[in-house]
Amino acid sequence: MIKKYALLLVAFLCIGLSGYGQGSESFTNSNASASYSDGVFLGDNGLTWTYVQSRNEGGFPITGSGLMLRRISDQSRITSSSVPNGIGSFSCRLLKGFTGSGNRQVELFVNGISQGTSITWDNTTVQTFTVNAINITGDVIIEIRNITPYQVVIDDISWTAASTVTVDYCNLQSPQNGNITVGTGFSVYAQVYKAGVTETAGPDSGMNAWIGYNTVNNNPNSPDWTWLPATYSTQTGNNHEYVANIGPTLPSGTYYYASRFQLDGGPYRYGGYSETGGGFWNGTSNQSGELSVDTVDFCNLQFPGIGTINLGEAFDVYGQVYEQGITPGAGQGLGIIAEIGYSLTNSNPNTWTDWIPATYNAACFDCNDGQNDEYSANLGAAITSPGTYYYATRFRLNGGIWLYGGILEDGSAGNFWDGNTYVSGVLNVMAPEIRVEANVHPFLEIVNGDMSPFSLRNTLFAAQYVGASQSKSYRILNLGNLDLSVPSVSIIGANPDDFTITVHPTATIFPGTFSILEIEFSPLAAGVRNAIVSIVNNDSDENPYTFAIRGTGLCITTSHMASPIHGPTGTIVTVTGTNFDGATSASMNGIVMATTLINSTSIEVTIPENAATGHIVVVNSIGCTSSIPFTIIDSQVGGCEGSAALSDLFISEVTDATVGGLSYIEIYNGTGVSVPLGEYSLGIYNNGSSDPTSTIPLQDVALANNSTYVVAIGAAANPTNSNSCPQDGGNGQFAALTSTLISGINKKDNEHDVIRLLKSNGTEVVDEFGVYMDNTWMDATLITGDRGFNFRRLNTALLLPNPIFNLSDWNVIDWVGSGPSSCPTNDYSDIGHFDFSGGASPLVTLQPMAPSSSCVLNATLTVSGVEGVPGGHPLTYQWYYNAPGTANWVEIFATNLDYSGQQSDHLNILSTLDLDGYQYYVQIRENNATCYSASNAVRLKLNQTTWDGFTWNPSIPDQNTTAIINGNYTTSPTSGSFTACNLVVNSGFTLDITEDYYVEVITDVLVKGNSPTNFGDIFVDSNAAFIQRGDDANAGTFTLEIPASARVRKHTAEKQNWYDYTYWSSPVTNETVESVLSMASPSRRFYFEAANYEDTNGDDVDDNGDDWQLATGRMIPGVGYASTSNNSGTFPRIDTTTFNGEFNNGNISVTIHTNTIATDNDWNFIGNPYPSAIDYKLVHSQNSDVISGAAYLWSQASPPLASNPGNQVLNFNRNDYAIITVGSGNIAGGKDEMPSDFIPSGQGFFVIGIHDGGTLTFKNSMRMADATSNSQFFRNAPSDVPNKFWINLTSDNGIFNQILVAYVEGATDGVDGFAYDAERNRSTGLGAIIYTEITDSNKKYAIQGKAVSSLSSDEEVSIGFKTSITQPTLYSLSVAQLQGQFFDDNELFLKDNLLNIHHNLSVSDYHFTSETGEFNDRFVIVFKSQTLSISDYILDTNEVSIIERRNGHVEFSVGQNLNIKSVEIIDVMGRTLNYLKGSKATEIYDLNSLSQAAYIARVKLSNGQIISKRFVLSSGF
Repeated sequence: MIKKYALLLVAFLCIGLSGYGQGSESFTNSNASASYSDGVFLGDNGLTWTYVQSRNEGGFPITGSGLMLRRISDQSRITSSSVPNGIGSFSCRLLKGFTGSGNRQVELFVNGISQGTSITWDNTTVQTFTVNAINITGDVIIEIRNITPYQVVIDDISWTAASTVTVDYCNLQSPQNGNITVGTGFSVYAQVYKAGVTETAGPDSGMNAWIGYNTVNNNPNSPDWTWLPATYSTQTGNNHEYVANIGPTLPSGTYYYASRFQLDGGPYRYGGYSETGGGFWNGTSNQSGELSVDTVDFCNLQFPGIGTINLGEAFDVYGQVYEQGITPGAGQGLGIIAEIGYSLTNSNPNTWTDWIPATYNAACFDCNDGQNDEYSANLGAAITSPGTYYYATRFRLNGGIWLYGGILEDGSAGNFWDGNTYVSGVLNVMAPEIRVEANVHPFLEIVNGDMSPFSLRNTLFAAQYVGASQSKSYRILNLGNLDLSVPSVSIIGANPDDFTITVHPTATIFPGTFSILEIEFSPLAAGVRNAIVSIVNNDSDENPYTFAIRGTGLCITTSHMASPIHGPTGTIVTVTGTNFDGATSASMNGIVMATTLINSTSIEVTIPENAATGHIVVVNSIGCTSSIPFTIIDSQVGGCEGSAALSDLFISEVTDATVGGLSYIEIYNGTGVSVPLGEYSLGIYNNGSSDPTSTIPLQDVALANNSTYVVAIGAAANPTNSNSCPQDGGNGQFAALTSTLISGINKKDNEHDVIRLLKSNGTEVVDEFGVYMDNTWMDATLITGDRGFNFRRLNTALLLPNPIFNLSDWNVIDWVGSGPSSCPTNDYSDIGHFDFSGGASPLVTLQPMAPSSSCVLNATLTVSGVEGVPGGHPLTYQWYYNAPGTANWVEIFATNLDYSGQQSDHLNILSTLDLDGYQYYVQIRENNATCYSASNAVRLKLNQTTWDGFTWNPSIPDQNTTAIINGNYTTSPTSGSFTACNLVVNSGFTLDITEDYYVEVITDVLVKGNSPTNFGDIFVDSNAAFIQRGDDANAGTFTLEIPASARVRKHTAEKQNWYDYTYWSSPVTNETVESVLSMASPSRRFYFEAANYEDTNGDDVDDNGDDWQLATGRMIPGVGYASTSNNSGTFPRIDTTTFNGEFNNGNISVTIHTNTIATDNDWNFIGNPYPSAIDYKLVHSQNSDVISGAAYLWSQASPPLASNPGNQVLNFNRNDYAIITVGSGNIAGGKDEMPSDFIPSGQGFFVIGIHDGGTLTFKNSMRMADATSNSQFFRNAPSDVPNKFWINLTSDNGIFNQILVAYVEGATDGVDGFAYDAERNRSTGLGAIIYTEITDSNKKYAIQGKAVSSLSSDEEVSIGFKTSITQPTLYSLSVAQLQGQFFDDNELFLKDNLLNIHHNLSVSDYHFTSETGEFNDRFVIVFKSQTLSISDYILDTNEVSIIERRNGHVEFSVGQNLNIKSVEIIDVMGRTLNYLKGSKATEIYDLNSLSQAAYIARVKLSNGQIISKRFVLSSGF
């Protein structure tokens, strides 16, 4: 065995062993040189020594000469020739060679077998390496090897000869075996005999004894035995006995022990045991003893010996154990631990790693009569994968070693496992077992849950261009012994759509087979793309089976374009390319740009504040980057006042191309004088050099002031696509001096270059580009690649020239990319141009602002600034525009008639119609165009949509969109009404707004007119509407270009006679009475002069008759007009007229006249001035200080009569006015047509002036934009509106009159003014009217407002009735309309106090007759809750039949299973002539007493209903 011995730090001692000899080597004769080599020399004792890769001791001697062994990798060693007499012990001295750190160590070999190693050391102390008790006899070869990488010096080798003296006899005396616990002593005895030595009492000089042990029962001379010294015990005959205690330190286990003796350093002899006394160990008759330390005496695998289960099923395994004094008897023996183990290999159980605890089985039926204990465990629960498993038991006692139990092959209970007789049990576990591996040799496994993609496992795909693809396949194996089910495979994770399963595995994979899975990687975007494969399967512990896959998407080179390509701050640049989405971003020189997505191929980016000329860098949705050059227009100072001369020339621009080696170097002269260049040169300092790598003398020419001189280096002698770019300047064409021999500069790693402008034969540095002697200085810039950049000197630099480079004095532009596709980024437009002055350009103090609305037809842009040099040249202005999609800006000259103010601080854009997307900026100049500052750019963003005759493009207009009519448009159910912010009607097209439709315009209207035969037209039909918005200064404009047309057609109501009047108002400007009212005779066209109206007697008639005046000439907007028809033609008929001209719009004012006459109602005749309805409530609310709350609309139903009050021979009935009130509601006039709150277009109407009169103003906000307000269309009010009722008075000879009683907020039961209480016109003729009266007022009211709180079931409202009709007339009172919740729950009854009748008006009309006169107390309206049952049937008058029969008999009949209870016959004077009773549905009465006349029959029915019906007897009786 290899032994390590301590090195003694003492002088070497040669220990002489008498009679055996010794040897040594001092290296005095060594021929090793100062170099490492192989060699041979003859040593001190005539031995030949051979050395390998060694040298002399050099400067590291021990005792004179020595040998230095180099290192282990060179197999450095020294070997002797054959040494006689063997070797007993060995010694040498060692020293560290050289000073390098590292542990040194050597090893001794004898006959090629290691005898031991020195300790390791790393110091300069001499070490002694000694190995004793080697004792190898015969001829031997000694060899010392360096076993470290570091040099070792060896010297002073010595050894002793081997001894041959041995003992004559030895044995293992006792005991033969033993059983102890850990830590307990165990003494072993052995005897030895040597003639002449052991016969007398010991101990013996030169005798050494040992007791040795091993865990393996092998030959004691094996090197794996452990030996403990034995001590002399006693004299037994001629033998000496020795003893050693080997027990206390032994851990648990089984040990084999023997004895060993040595005499005088001679060979070892080993003793064994036998029952006859033992002797030398031979392994058969004389054997080793056996010692058990804490181990059981017996164990086995009891049963079963074999089994088969499905994975996851139970499989119980049993084993028994015996330990004397422990297991016998009842209960579990103390200190015993049991386990069941298993393995996939049929190997020794002591090599297995999978063991599970076994539990004591108290109910054992076969435990050797209670001597053994039995243990068991469920092996099936521990096994997680299918296969054939081998199992065994193991037991240990008190934490001792494990002993293993096996079973007989026939399944019978076994004993200690030995692998032959007693073997392991066998269990077959059935289950599928999934394995996934790359389908490429060597088919590496992809373990479940692997999240580290690797190319050799096929989980890492090769990088692909977006749109390209690569496929990889995998083998899904079934390593189990049941079918593997694979119902589905899916791709999940971060980027699942980038990976597609192109080949699916079979649904069932049989044991021992595999199926292919193939996945295609096709990246959807640039960058790393990750996903996870998920395989659903029936392997219980690996479902789902997952692993990561990865690929990288590469950008497809795309060509991006921009427009414009230059501009000031605020310029919106349209970039076209591919793969744009909401995540697309843009920047310029590192400044993030506002980005707007237009579509997948277009974005808009905004030039940010403080941006400098450079490149717009766009990163699209798939991560691809493109770079587009853009030049900033900001200022120019070259021609500014106050220029200062510089001290010398300086470098103004430097470039490096992305293709080839071209670099431009631009030099600028700002000294104020011409400078000869012959004394200047350029020094090129490559890669951080301290001296010029190349020097370029400049041409001996004069450089004029404010001029540049350009040098090109690295130009290609034979330009191709691979060494130069094709654009102008791409191979040095812009240079005055070109070199193809001197390379251009670049930015390769650690190879950055510097340029210096030199003079005085290169000794003086005038100016410097780059950091001198710094080969990484450009790493501090934004340049991304190793080439491609543009440095432009800022004209604002504080020090020009500057012999020490200052990066902040330069605008750095990164020309991204390399190769021919990058050439568009190389922008040479600035080479040869440099703007410099010591002066200052003007300062922009007010930037132009785009219109606040995207809905304008014209715009004004305003800017202001101050002089750069106060008191110098005055400021001038020049505006520019850029049209969408164009690259450049266009100067707006004074001759451009689309604008005004082109050279002023106000640019007026006269029409924006065709300028959507146009951008503008101004140069504020001082002196001329070489001294200016540019304003920010602004863009006109106009929302426009165009009607082409079929559809709106791009969309239906709305209040934020200008609508352009470029095709005939007719409102219809398919096209409809619309709202727009502006309206433009192009020449040749008509906007036709038909009945019940409208067009609403928020601001301006423009109707174009090119020629008399090609013009735009707007036509508004009678019940249609055209609306414009904006009050006061915010009102839009209506522009009618000559000869464009705008028309409003109006129809009158049906006229029964020529003298029927219509009230008019003009919705257009500059229309005339003669044109519009041509249907009337000039003598029947009037306006009302309110200033002339005076009514001192309170009869609502002008006292002197000069209020109505003949109307001629222009119709004034907002003024009312009245006219009849002419008396030709037939009647009834409808008159139609058309108003032509610009539509009225905005604020329109009329004068309201009043006077101080107390009885005067101060009537004023005004009219709706717009081509749309207006809301009278809004008119009143904004003019309530000059007019009352009622409007009177003429609704003629009666002929003019001499009896009607008035100043004419024939006067109209004033009761034909319909009335609108803002508080109580509205009533119908002479026709049964109730007005809404809206006054139609073209409609005149009366209002009453109040206070001192003044100005009434119509505004656009009063106009109505809907389909109904411009017509008289009525509907019932919803239930949550105020409670109101309307009562109609009609007659059989054409009378119509209406009143309204309204219970509304703001009203009282007293007089509340015209807003709530509208008077019945007092100039009533001989007709019939109804009205209400108010306490403390002598007025008669057509509308009465009452307090909301007054309405209850006890409320009573008196209805006044006045008639001047003398002929027999049947009158009717009826409910015209009910509104409000109260009338949903209550009925309305009429009390006729004259006839003492209580009639339900909610059920039927009330008919009556009357003599002439005024009756203020006859009729009262009362309320009563509904009481009729749901079975009551309500009839109308048509369901009562009155038939005249012969002989004066009259038949009365009624249907619906009702009976007639009574019939009352009343004459036209209201007198009851007959009262007849009945009981049947049909009754016949004798009415011979009645004369030929009209009568009223009041029929009372069996359901309580009373029906009044007029009938006429044709002959007297």
